[in-house]
Amino acid sequence: MMTNNVTLAEGGRLDRFGIIASCVCAVHCAVMPALVGLLPLLGLGVIADERVEWTLVAVAALVGMASLLPTYFRHHGRATPLLIFAAGLTLIFVGKTLFEERATLEAASVVAGALTVAIAHFVNRRLCRACCTIPVVE
Repeated sequence: MMTNNVTLAEGGRLDRFGIIASCVCAVHCAVMPALVGLLPLLGLGVIADERVEWTLVAVAALVGMASLLPTYFRHHGRATPLLIFAAGLTLIFVGKTLFEERATLEAASVVAGALTVAIAHFVNRRLCRACCTIPVVE
């Protein structure tokens, strides 16, 4: 019989992927305003497409929920990562919707939100490591 460590390992992978995806999103949003004019010349205009940005947001949200919710309910029971995650997503959505016409504010809000989502995954990993040291029983 397996204990919860298998689930924790899967959650740890999701947290690592969430951190990476959130950081990629932050870099994308920070660099895009400066590169928008150059990308079509390089054949990379698709990277600046609005659909790519919303896809990155959706991936971050889905990975976050898939990682943070199970570890909250099954393991550490601390709401801190979920609250940090919600704050990050809120910053992203505010930036993408309310500041759409103001590129500097949009970029700042979305980058801050993406980094906040990455921090939520980092905090979740720390909480899981601190409380869940049950050995795997085969």
